[in-house]
Amino acid sequence: MENVLVTGGSGFIGSALVEYLVNNGRKVTVLRKNRTPLSDIREKKLSGATVIYIDLKQISQLEELDLQIDTCFHFAWDGISGSALSDWKTQLYNVEYCCELLRAVGRMGCKKFIGAGSFGQLELTRKSYLKGRENFYKCAKDSCENFCRTLAGELGIDFIWPMITNCYGVGEESNRFINSLLKRLIKNEDVAVSEGMQLYDFVYIDDVAKAFYLIGEYGKNNKQYVIGSGQAKPHREWIEPIPKLIGSSGNLKFGEYKYDGIYLKKEELDITELVHDTGFAPSVSFEKGIRMTADSLKTYK
Repeated sequence: MENVLVTGGSGFIGSALVEYLVNNGRKVTVLRKNRTPLSDIREKKLSGATVIYIDLKQISQLEELDLQIDTCFHFAWDGISGSALSDWKTQLYNVEYCCELLRAVGRMGCKKFIGAGSFGQLELTRKSYLKGRENFYKCAKDSCENFCRTLAGELGIDFIWPMITNCYGVGEESNRFINSLLKRLIKNEDVAVSEGMQLYDFVYIDDVAKAFYLIGEYGKNNKQYVIGSGQAKPHREWIEPIPKLIGSSGNLKFGEYKYDGIYLKKEELDITELVHDTGFAPSVSFEKGIRMTADSLKTYK
């Protein structure tokens, strides 16, 4: 892995990977959709990489550039928030864009294509229908994996589909669970949460970037790796210490929020294959990661 293309490289996970790749001597090209201003944190992470602006709808333009690509990490995805998550047309187009990207980089000499799966795909295997759970987004992720795995096989490109358990950390700009929870606790607010019996795993952003890097180097063709800390346990055990960790007087009100998601099995959160194939080992403890994330939110609020 020497010449790397990262789509969605200005996002939370993509930018962290770009920084990790550059710091490890890789030549990185970042594909961005537009010139929307980035936060200082993300701008810094992209320093050292070459940024090009091409919408995935016009991915054929990529082949017109004089680029060498041996590895492609694909994070770009339209419709990742709000009502677009449930817009079937938006989500379906993502599958088409991914296939066209795969064909384009294949013609440019790419030998390994690494996507970004969603644990929401597992909900599709359950018999019960979970209304309002962004099902079209999950269907698109699942279809994208299957279509691209098949296409990659025809093109002779190694295809890997990692699935991240729950990523958090400095630089996160969305209101996903940890970010939302920390913002409220920083204000010393009480927060309604579920009973917390569902199994969870949280992994810090720097470790996620390291995992993707190692998958790029050592990952095996056709694998669906789980990226996590390897310490799966009930959700309550993860979050109960957080108020004390960040010095908040806010309280977690367990059981006041109804959890209506799926209950994962411990083996579904197992990272053994990732560790075996790549040597991955997380280095940031949950306690340290939470403190760093909270400190960052206080600084950039």
